[in-house]
Amino acid sequence: MKGEKKTSHKTAVTILKGCILVLIAGLPYLIIMNYYFSIPNLQHEISSRSILPNNNHNDNHNDNHNDNHNDHHNDHHNNDHGKSYSFNPAYRHTKSAEMLFDSLLVSNPLPDRNWIVLEVGCYRLKQSYAAARKGYKVISFEASPANYKAMMRERDSIATHYQDRITIHNNAVSEVSGASITFDTIGGTGDHVAGMNLDAAQTTKYDASSSSKVEVQTVSLDDTIEKLLPSESVFLLKVDVQGHESHVFRGLQRSIQQLKIRYIFFEYWVDALDDAAGKPVGSCTGVNDILIPLVDAGYTLFDLKVNNHPHAKTKGLQTDQIYSYFRPLDFVANCQWYADKGKQTPNYDMVSLCYDLFYL
Repeated sequence: MKGEKKTSHKTAVTILKGCILVLIAGLPYLIIMNYYFSIPNLQHEISSRSILPNNNHNDNHNDNHNDNHNDHHNDHHNNDHGKSYSFNPAYRHTKSAEMLFDSLLVSNPLPDRNWIVLEVGCYRLKQSYAAARKGYKVISFEASPANYKAMMRERDSIATHYQDRITIHNNAVSEVSGASITFDTIGGTGDHVAGMNLDAAQTTKYDASSSSKVEVQTVSLDDTIEKLLPSESVFLLKVDVQGHESHVFRGLQRSIQQLKIRYIFFEYWVDALDDAAGKPVGSCTGVNDILIPLVDAGYTLFDLKVNNHPHAKTKGLQTDQIYSYFRPLDFVANCQWYADKGKQTPNYDMVSLCYDLFYL
């Protein structure tokens, strides 16, 4: 009996060790599967949640609704009601914004020309082309003349049936259409609306030559969306405009309030937003300008993994500082977390602490 007990014990230990080894070996696969299956069931969401069709929004009912809605926003902006506004952290593990962008594109079961992808601040054709290849009609806005020309050359080099799906405009998206705005451009990824001081390149490159200052015509996204055909709806909007996002969203309020856009995907760079508003870093102007209006309209806000610019001076920060999963969820506390990290960092470069947001 003792021999049998020993044999049984050894067998149990062997089985346990084998289970542990299998678990360890399979852990990477579990992590990968968790990532892919954590992307929401977007096909179900598409069928269960409706986007209002594009139509004329200028009737008296909508005017009254917008007036009341703006009053409602102002109440919240003044924090009179103490309502809590916070992020959903479900996507903080997402490997990259680009991967999520691609996942959203393929989530639509029937992408065609009636589904629109808007890209604001492109630099190059990569993401607009990816959307066109998947069947979407794409409207792109690139304010930098040099980058616009590069995008047009890229567009001319792709297959004709993809070219026909992409329209590129050399405009700065802002709160109103038809105005003129000064733009700093050297043909780089950091080209931006003039008057900001994002990093050292402002002095060494953008302000070093008068030729880098150009006048660009503005356009608002509300005007763009209201010109779409009745059968067309915006599936995805991507915005990356180096701190000018507040102006973009001011020109998007009617579409936001009327849920005209299914997904909004953009860079939320708290320091650049404050700089564009002429406020000290940590003023958190983006909270009232962008985040609260989206929540009030019915959007859920997901923040992604923290990104730092590859050329930023702070790229040597420890990962527990830069990629903290457990940063605050509350909008204001979250903004202050980034501002504080910057103040604690020697040779702080404003471009280093930014991250992308995904709205559903």
